[in-house]
Amino acid sequence: MPQTRDSLDRQLAQARQELERHSGTLTGRGVKAEEHRRDPQWRGLRAKCRRLESRLRSVRAIVTRDEAAAVRKAEKAAAPPEPKVKSKGKSKAEAPKKEKVEGKEKEKEKVKGEKGEKGSKKK
Repeated sequence: MPQTRDSLDRQLAQARQELERHSGTLTGRGVKAEEHRRDPQWRGLRAKCRRLESRLRSVRAIVTRDEAAAVRKAEKAAAPPEPKVKSKGKSKAEAPKKEKVEGKEKEKEKVKGEKGEKGSKKK
């Protein structure tokens, strides 16, 4: 089951608090802000924040896609149905089939004609 937007927001807020807390301890030890990225724990916390941000972007994209689909569905339901038109002529799919059948009949006639010629010889 996918995570909800609210739970992801809450998790992201907690992850950012942990990152800020760890950044504060690093600063308290005398580590410059530019050098925080060298600390493995800081990198792990930052990666956790990035993962959660990515998930939130995905959830937002899904929500907008679903909303757009709902709008299209409502528009389609509100529009009058298109009347079905029956075609008077033969469909395109039927025409090639008939040609194939005619071609087979011609081949059968040729075969019959050849047999007739061979059988018609008298001794």
